Amino acid sequence: MDEIKEQIVMAMSDLDLDTLHLGVQSLVSKGCDAHEIVGLLQQGLLQVGDRFARGDYFLADLIVSGMMFKSALSLVIADAPPPDSSNSRGRVLIGVMAGDIHDIGKDIIVQVLQTAAFDVLDLGVDVPVEAFIQAAGNYAPNIIALSGVMGGSLLEMKKVVDALAEAKISPAVPILVGGSCVSDLIIENIGDVHYAKGPVEAVEFCESVLEGLK
Repeated sequence: MDEIKEQIVMAMSDLDLDTLHLGVQSLVSKGCDAHEIVGLLQQGLLQVGDRFARGDYFLADLIVSGMMFKSALSLVIADAPPPDSSNSRGRVLIGVMAGDIHDIGKDIIVQVLQTAAFDVLDLGVDVPVEAFIQAAGNYAPNIIALSGVMGGSLLEMKKVVDALAEAKISPAVPILVGGSCVSDLIIENIGDVHYAKGPVEAVEFCESVLEGLK
């Protein structure tokens, strides 16, 4: 099975969709844990990011890799039962920053969280500050997740974080940020937030928050 796992990471990194699907289907049929498969996909996605940073890949390749991730993820959750909000592990509010319409990364996080039995309210893309504040008041989430790709999204994230603090929603409700516009080095410029590099870290963070509420 280790050879198949390596194949999945490499296929994701090489943007080889057919090989990726075969590998994922093989692991699913062998009963491999969905969380582990998502981790393998993320490893490959991180390698795509490294290739982009070196100039080997371009923006179009990043978009393709995100679509491949979503496609492979659909195979992982194909046989999973639909989310049951009555048995929800917690509520997550998520949206993409105003002025940003990149939804692939956000959609991946939503799917993975729902598979992990979280109830997710997805505000979509190009979400203004006021919509986050209103949704947070109405939905009473346990975690608020902000996603962004474009450079201007950093400023919008800070606006949302400041507005949530002014509305006294945070820090009681932790804020998770992610997307290619964010890094470990710059989250302190956004405010009191937590950072997830991908879906595995996002789920782990949400699980830790809910564990702390018990």
